[in-house]
Amino acid sequence: MPPRFVYWTILIDGKPTAFRARDQQELLPTLGQLKRTNQDVVMKWFARGKLWDSPEAERAADQRPAFTGEKRGADWRPGGTHKDPRDRFKKKNRPERAWSESDRPPQRDRDKLGPPREGKPWRDKPAGAPRGDRPWSAKPPGPRKPWSPKPTGERKPWSAAPQGERAPWRGKPAGPRKPWGAKPSGERKPWAARPQSPRKPWSPKPSGEKKPWSGKPAAARKPWTAKPAGERKPWSSKPSGPRKPWRERPEARKRRDDEPDKK
Repeated sequence: MPPRFVYWTILIDGKPTAFRARDQQELLPTLGQLKRTNQDVVMKWFARGKLWDSPEAERAADQRPAFTGEKRGADWRPGGTHKDPRDRFKKKNRPERAWSESDRPPQRDRDKLGPPREGKPWRDKPAGAPRGDRPWSAKPPGPRKPWSPKPTGERKPWSAAPQGERAPWRGKPAGPRKPWGAKPSGERKPWAARPQSPRKPWSPKPSGEKKPWSGKPAAARKPWTAKPAGERKPWSSKPSGPRKPWRERPEARKRRDDEPDKK
């Protein structure tokens, strides 16, 4: 299948056809057959949305011509005199670079001392030579003192930094300690739980006759009626005077008296 954007194609009377191929050799037999029946039949190279005589013509058109204009240096700037406007603020007598390859390197203090001294070959130190600034000396080869424990005499009591008068620390008395003894092996009391106070015996609910359930009497409640559709009284806040003592409504008192005794 030919590529999508780069291919050879046949034009008849300047109009494109469906004959397309990647290689030109594939369309040569078809081109010969079409020339028998048509006068204006040509083969063109299609690339980049245009028709070319050959791929070489396409590549030649892409080459840019040689530049023949003025040459611009590194200090060229657009507009005006083509110079950097910051140049007027630079010092006139200051060199462009603080150093250059021709400058001699600065002489250091270590170079003033002259050439380095020739090092002596390495060799081991003698066994009896001193080591470092202070001579090393081994332990005296004489007899060592025999080991003896610390004296067991009376030690001074320890005391911290005095912050006022403080009594000296004293250890436990040095008198004889009581001998260790196991627990007495006599008879032990038997284990017993805590005494429990007498509890009342459990008894179920009384199985006597229960009073039948009865709902609220229907005669005690007034039937529901909607609010009257007439004009409503304007809203007014409660009077600020003394309030009347609370009294039970008569219908509630009557309903309570009519209910059977639940006790």
